[in-house]
Amino acid sequence: MQQCYTSLEDLKIRDSCDSLKALSLGFPKLRSLIIFECTNFESLSVPKEIQNLASAASLNISGCPNMVSFPGGRLPAPNLNSILISDCKKLKSLTEGMHLQLPSLKNLSIVECPELESFPKEGLPSSLLHLSIVNCDKLTNRRMEFPDDMLLLPSSLTTLDISLPNLESLNHKALQHLTSLQEMRISDCPRLQSLPEGLPTSLSRLEIWGCLLLKPRCERENGADWSKISRIPYINNNGARKPQLSASFKFLKDHFHPIESPIAAKDMLCFDVVLLRCRGSCTRPVAKITD
Repeated sequence: MQQCYTSLEDLKIRDSCDSLKALSLGFPKLRSLIIFECTNFESLSVPKEIQNLASAASLNISGCPNMVSFPGGRLPAPNLNSILISDCKKLKSLTEGMHLQLPSLKNLSIVECPELESFPKEGLPSSLLHLSIVNCDKLTNRRMEFPDDMLLLPSSLTTLDISLPNLESLNHKALQHLTSLQEMRISDCPRLQSLPEGLPTSLSRLEIWGCLLLKPRCERENGADWSKISRIPYINNNGARKPQLSASFKFLKDHFHPIESPIAAKDMLCFDVVLLRCRGSCTRPVAKITD
């Protein structure tokens, strides 16, 4: 298992590999990486000898409560399209320099990361189209507002989905420059008191779920905030919580495919580590495989 996997394209590590604490991405042809429910997993890195992960298209890290480090200053993946980070309770920051290293990123979902305090100071990639933030309490600033004044979301965004239980207000200045925004979903924000003036004129769809203080203010014709949103073609104002699959479950459902037959290691394209069958013995085959 110490040999090179230069043809590896898809790597899926799942189901509580207790000995896996770190993973070095020494796979130059890697297209997708999924790390799912590895309790002691802490960090992900890219070795210096890998100039870039040009083939990488998707990254999902879910159910890793001890993960503290996303690739610090180096995640050279010019064609990476989607990132999902879910249920990583100790994660405090994302990769610095994302705006330069991930120029093709279109989808970013961050779910149940309560210690995540901010986005990279340089901002998010200007290619970003879809942003979902769910139960990341510290992403609201001291005024319990989102987005923070110091963080300008990219004007390329077409979809914004937020669910922040501590959120009390939306920052109208930070939202006004989202001139491409078409869909906005606000769910399970029980403290959100009102909508701001000047929502982007490009909005064509607004969904509000489980925001009990906001619901009466957005009632058709009579709500105090109705004049702010009446021009939007589609509005769903529902006091109930939005029924949905967890983001990580949906992602895994769409991306996990069993390997039908064994493949010789030297020709391996997909390495699916089913950790229920290799608990306690995965450090060597996974964490130390490098190009």
